[in-house]
Amino acid sequence: MLRRHPDGATGEPFFQKPVPASRPEWSETVRVSFPSGRSADELRPVDVAHLVWAASLGCLDLNPWPVRRAYVDRPDGLGVDLDPQPGVPYAQVLTAAGCVREVLEDHALVGYPKTSGSRGGTSTSASRPAGT
Repeated sequence: MLRRHPDGATGEPFFQKPVPASRPEWSETVRVSFPSGRSADELRPVDVAHLVWAASLGCLDLNPWPVRRAYVDRPDGLGVDLDPQPGVPYAQVLTAAGCVREVLEDHALVGYPKTSGSRGGTSTSASRPAGT
């Protein structure tokens, strides 16, 4: 997914799933279908030229989807953002993290917490254990 900053790094960004119709003919995409029945051709950045083109659109970062092109319906990973909102005590974030861990364990997934995000929260990345 493209996270575009048309007014620079300090301006308001927006997310864009489908690549623009005016993309270069050499650019690679992958068709992604959504539960709503809609679909979008999303950027598949496979080399530096794709990254430079995305940067020309004001993309300061990309939000990759942890899937392989041939298996867009079977993600290799899952990210759960637990960014605290203003007025939410951090203890509530910890409670939510415990719930996420239980759900992951119920589905034979292993969680890997990491700190990140613009508000000092945590993210959990999960993947299936090897061989499952």
